[in-house]
Amino acid sequence: MRYEEYLEKLKNAVEKKLGCPIEIKEIKKNNGYTYRGLVVHDGASIKPVIAVQGRRG
Repeated sequence: MRYEEYLEKLKNAVEKKLGCPIEIKEIKKNNGYTYRGLVVHDGASIKPVIAVQGRRG
């Protein structure tokens, strides 16, 4: 299974469990890392659900 397929299956499972829309995005952190992971929208804010892959830069 390719990484993108895995991420899509994970997104669908989390969406089903939480019952709200999930997006695949890059999440920038203050420590200099960018994480590609899943985020959930709860009204006005976006909160990370799970970080799947991280890289520095």
